[in-house]
Amino acid sequence: MITKQIYENILDECIETIYNCSMDSSHNTALVDDNNKLINFDKVTKKYSRQNSVINNCPQSLDSLYIDGNVVFFIEFKNKKKIDKVDIKNKIYSSVYVLMDIYDLNTDFVRENIQFILVYKHVNDKKDEAYKQIALHVQHYAQSSGTRFNMEEHKSIFKEVYTYTSDEFKNNFIDKYYTA
Repeated sequence: MITKQIYENILDECIETIYNCSMDSSHNTALVDDNNKLINFDKVTKKYSRQNSVINNCPQSLDSLYIDGNVVFFIEFKNKKKIDKVDIKNKIYSSVYVLMDIYDLNTDFVRENIQFILVYKHVNDKKDEAYKQIALHVQHYAQSSGTRFNMEEHKSIFKEVYTYTSDEFKNNFIDKYYTA
């Protein structure tokens, strides 16, 4: 990926811990307690908007971005029981547009290389436990990660789409991509 000259340092200036990127300021709690680094894409979008003189109508954005060579993930953290799918969809489209502009990417690159993860608050109730057992059973036969909240509809945009609890995120993402 080649960045446009005008955005050369924008991503480097927005690196923060996963803990900070997953912070829910309305409840003053982080969804993931981890000190590894991600790009705070909310900050990237704000800087991008200022550089393009977009002051009053700053686009929504996904929380974080992870880039390691050709491995690219957008990550959204939701510390709510109910997931607003329209909100996430708006954030996806805005974030993909901003990243495409910064790196001068096309849609084929996004579809072939960028993955999306929704990390959500695990609510332990009987209905959720029943879903989890069914999902584990189906995953066993499908040999792939199940997605929740109809996030699989975004597979037309991304290479892969995942939904993880904070524990699953640690096991399936942090432990995989931050090993020394």
